Amino acid sequence: MASAAALHLAASLPNLFIQEVPAVLDNAARQFRDELAGAPVESVKDGYFALSLQPGLGLKVNESLVRRHAQ
Repeated sequence: MASAAALHLAASLPNLFIQEVPAVLDNAARQFRDELAGAPVESVKDGYFALSLQPGLGLKVNESLVRRHAQ
């Protein structure tokens, strides 16, 4: 979720040089993050991170997944 917010902020800053994103090394962790956010957070298009066209940060938190892992 923080990555989505950071990417939106980076896109709005005209003099931003580089935006770091967390290095997720295994597919299981990436799939979990994508399922939690309802969509891939760090999707790349033409060599750049693509922002969601949905309202807000473009994420829809999977609340049932949060409940399952909160116990």
